[in-house]
Amino acid sequence: MNRKLAEAARLEAISCFHGNVMGTKANLEPIISSFPIRDMRKWDNRWCAAFVYYCCIKAGIELPIKHPDQAVSCNFSGCIAWKQWAQLPDYDFWHEGDEIDFVPEPGDIIMFDYVLEGMILDHMGIILENNDHVILVAEGNFNNVSAIVQRNKDKHIRGFIRLFD
Repeated sequence: MNRKLAEAARLEAISCFHGNVMGTKANLEPIISSFPIRDMRKWDNRWCAAFVYYCCIKAGIELPIKHPDQAVSCNFSGCIAWKQWAQLPDYDFWHEGDEIDFVPEPGDIIMFDYVLEGMILDHMGIILENNDHVILVAEGNFNNVSAIVQRNKDKHIRGFIRLFD
């Protein structure tokens, strides 16, 4: 299933989803349609988590809009929800970025600190390739556009979510 998620993410990343950029109207409706906030201005430059959710659904992974556990503070359009959910004892999907024995694989979800908004857990994507010093990631909201991005393996990686072993 991880490979299926990686392939879905690759296809969606090159589909040229975008917010309001270069005078064009945003085309994020397929990505954000599941979530309650409908005002496009509130999504502009804030849709990476919704993109990951959308890719999961495209890959056949069933997820609720919001996990019912009170420990998950918001719906899956927020990065923090993904980490909170992944750390729940029933799932235990979370791996810290500096975890020595964890090797990221295609289809793992990667979470970043201080990449977009200068705060912790401010961006996320889906790993397509893991190389020696860089990771290739399918991302929503890379400069308000979907893209495949090469990221350095550095202090900005907060952690990983592995949905399937």
